[in-house]
Amino acid sequence: MNSINHQEYKIPLATKKGWAIGLGHVAKVNDYDLTIVPFRDGTEINLQISDLKTGVGIMRMPMSILEFMPCDTKEKMLDMYRNVLIDVEEILEKQNYSKLREKLDKRLADLSLGPVPKIEKEVTE
Repeated sequence: MNSINHQEYKIPLATKKGWAIGLGHVAKVNDYDLTIVPFRDGTEINLQISDLKTGVGIMRMPMSILEFMPCDTKEKMLDMYRNVLIDVEEILEKQNYSKLREKLDKRLADLSLGPVPKIEKEVTE
């Protein structure tokens, strides 16, 4: 079962350079608690799918700006994310949950970033 929280959050992302904070959403795909953070890279928009617990990236889903343009409201963006979660679910179904958890925990430890910062609600009005 897939779900996505409508609330936007400031989400810590583990990178080789340290913790980065992105604005995104919290989602659940079966047993996986994930975050989705969009970021622009040249003419592409990448959706960074990361583990909620560790902030470690699981996958990036590239999209052209033209694919992202119809997301001019929060609801349209959440609908697009729901469709993306279907693809994420198919990819994660091929993974063993406990093995992926070990791999993510090991990658976080290897980065030596210190404790994971807390996710904070983004105040939007």
